Amino acid sequence: MQTLPRDTREQIEKIRAALIALVPALRGIYIHGSICLHDFVPGRSDVDILILSDAPMSREERLALADALNALHGRPNFIELSVVRVEDAQTVPVLCQFHFSEMWAPRYAAHDASNPLLDGPFPDDDMPCHIRLTRQSGLTLFGPPPETLLPAIDDQTFWRALTYDLDDNGALCNPVYDALTLARILSFARTRRILAKRQAADWAAREFPAFAPLLREAVEAYRAGRAPEWGDGPFARYVEFMKGAIRRGLEQ
Repeated sequence: MQTLPRDTREQIEKIRAALIALVPALRGIYIHGSICLHDFVPGRSDVDILILSDAPMSREERLALADALNALHGRPNFIELSVVRVEDAQTVPVLCQFHFSEMWAPRYAAHDASNPLLDGPFPDDDMPCHIRLTRQSGLTLFGPPPETLLPAIDDQTFWRALTYDLDDNGALCNPVYDALTLARILSFARTRRILAKRQAADWAAREFPAFAPLLREAVEAYRAGRAPEWGDGPFARYVEFMKGAIRRGLEQ
């Protein structure tokens, strides 16, 4: 992590200290996501962390941890993390004891009593993806190597989790994110490796040269935080092509 900006390294160390102080029966803290895939964009990418413990968390413990994380959130990077008991990581769906992200940070900050995440545990359909990536490439902040605590996620379980959010149009959130995420999904189907957004775009550009300009633009727009410069036609053709390839993978 020495290649990360100093303020990001300091933020991660403060997060680590808060987790050690506030997560009961802590077993492990692991960085996953873009940092471990060497594709982190300061100020754009989240700091993604998976925490393993041996004990359930109370509502009060969740509130205390959320308060500590909100004090660090966006300073300078957004935080996304989950706490999972080691025994719960062995089953699907995986039950989470705690989850924090940009979506939920305001409700935690407001001490919103109706926040459903305060009364966990709750299932997380994305967790098999996080577990597999953490085993593949995760960075240890506390505890033993991740593969000693986390189960191996088989291809079928990972594939279901990876494609869970795809709607009938094969799209997710926004054009830039969609273009890169579709490339990541299909690259896994073909390579059985989890690639970063940029790595998946490079792979897809080599495999499907007709879409290389669109994929390069998607990477540049993502890293710059701007709208893509492409028309509706090329993007619609790309989504249709990738959607068909992914569905064929789902049918196999």
